[in-house]
Order: sequence, then C-alpha cells, then structure tokens
Amino acid sequence: MRTVEATVLLEIPRAEVERALSPASIVEYAGTYDVTEVTDSGETTVVTATGENVATTLEFRKQKNGYSYTQIDGEGPFEEMHTRITVRENGDTRVSVRSEFTFGGRFSFLKDWFGKDLRKTELQRLLTNLALDLDAPPSETDEE
Repeated sequence: MRTVEATVLLEIPRAEVERALSPASIVEYAGTYDVTEVTDSGETTVVTATGENVATTLEFRKQKNGYSYTQIDGEGPFEEMHTRITVRENGDTRVSVRSEFTFGGRFSFLKDWFGKDLRKTELQRLLTNLALDLDAPPSETDEE
C-alpha cells in the first residue's frame, strides 16, 4: 500500500467548505471521473463514475469532520483504495486528504510507485477545484 496526502488552507468558514463537499462533488473535484449514478442508503452513499477507459464505484461514509471513502472491491483501477477528507477550522479552514492504495497483482510495488504521483496530483486537483468553486484561493498548500 502507498500513502499520499495533500492539505490546503482556505480563508473561509468551515461551514461553507462542508456545504460544498458531498460524495458526488468530491469525485467531480478530483477531475478523473464523471459521476454517472449516486445511491444513498442513509448510512453510506455509493457513487458510480466513469473516466477515460475506466470506471469505478466508491462507497462514502459521512464522518464527524468530513468523509471517508473506499473503492468497492473490483469496481475500479485499484485492488484496494481508502481515502479520508477532513475539514478543520482554527482561524483558516484546513482541508486535508489522505489516500492509501494499491494496484495489486504482479509487480504491484512498481505500479504503486508509479501511481503515487498520479494519485497525489488527483488529490491536489480535488483541493484546488474545491477552492476555486468556493472562490477562495488557497492561502497555503501543504504537501506532506
């Protein structure tokens, strides 16, 4: 498993950020997939999305300070993928995304290593598009 993280500070209230975040918007902000279906079961939300030559199904859970989501087994490019997006306020609002993933299979170490930069870029794009949507340019980006 590889881990990637990205963080941004936004000069807007936490409540505004939380209103902008939903399972569908998180997928759209990342810019890799277009949402094709959203199914809400109360406890979880399942998002089906398609991209160029690839589709995925993600299961989201609302958390106290954001969302966690996982690719449903066999329903996307990863063998396993878990991501958490958190929103905290202490003056500015800090939005952090942490993703653990593996492509699995033969040569997974190499595939994961090459995929790390792509996944990192996807998380940074998610945060940038969130900031642009909120008309709140990031005051700082912390790439861990």
